[in-house]
Amino acid sequence: MSSLEEIALKKSAIDLERLVESYKGEFEAMKRLHAAQGKLRSSATIAATIDSSKGVFTLFRDICMKHLQSLIDDTIVLTEPSIKNVKSSISDMFLDAYATTFEVMTKSTKIAGRPELRDRFMPDIEKEKKTTLSEVLMFIDAGVISKRNKGIKGVIKSAVGSLSKLLGSPSS
Repeated sequence: MSSLEEIALKKSAIDLERLVESYKGEFEAMKRLHAAQGKLRSSATIAATIDSSKGVFTLFRDICMKHLQSLIDDTIVLTEPSIKNVKSSISDMFLDAYATTFEVMTKSTKIAGRPELRDRFMPDIEKEKKTTLSEVLMFIDAGVISKRNKGIKGVIKSAVGSLSKLLGSPSS
């Protein structure tokens, strides 16, 4: 793995840690607010947790894309093993985020007095995880293809320019 890959993955991991801590903090703040409003043991607590859980994946997708765009732009060549490693690492990070949302949803449904609802709502959160992860993986593929196409076009343009000089034809 190149140092650029390591940096992009490390930045993503650090940002995920910050995001997870923020998510947990927001959950605690929401609990205090709902307790003050008399809504702690209501479906409002579960609904707010579902929304914030889905938001974790949307925000993490955006974070990953930012760091991966830098990787794609700054790397000369991304090899297949490198691409697989990056995809695997990002997938693992999304699984870690999902484990955290599962933990928080468990707490939320217990607080609301409806622990059985966790299993009813986790598929919605898992769907959000899968969708946003798929978007990141497609972003990687598209970036790599675009990078390769630009490289091929550059080689062709250079070859045409060299041939033009050799043959004495005027080039651009």
